[in-house]
Amino acid sequence: MRKIMNEFLTASKLALKTNLGLCCFVLISIVIFLFFVMVPVLSIPGNDILFQLSITPPVVFVLMAILAFGNGLLIAMQVYIRKAIKAHRNLKITAAKSATALGIILSSLAATVACVACYSSLLAIFGLGASIFFATYRIPISIFAVALTLVALYFSSRRINSHCDVCAVH
Repeated sequence: MRKIMNEFLTASKLALKTNLGLCCFVLISIVIFLFFVMVPVLSIPGNDILFQLSITPPVVFVLMAILAFGNGLLIAMQVYIRKAIKAHRNLKITAAKSATALGIILSSLAATVACVACYSSLLAIFGLGASIFFATYRIPISIFAVALTLVALYFSSRRINSHCDVCAVH
């Protein structure tokens, strides 16, 4: 566990030591957190920010913050990786890597559904079956989203620290 934490801390310091990485982390984290708050505000008629914040349980705020900061750091690490790769090789971002980032953000959004009114917005987008699925398995989906973010951070850290023989950056 200590090795994993050292790997993560070393990579985080590298990714956040530049102004671009730090700005990317802060801005993306704030945008993702606001996205989590604003989706139910904008999708539920008559809802406003203060009311939404008043009905959101504290545990959901913690979950939204963890996912926002985790995804913000992950995107900052990916920016660092892209910059390092571009300096050494001229590679394009693949569709699979873009899809992975989009999947993490969408699973994070699904994990933060906290109230019945939020499920109504899911109902409009996904239908009754998916909405019932999200309502029934909200906690496992939340755990899965956090775990997916942590795994992505770990593998990005290994790549930044060049501890991956296949995908080393340097």
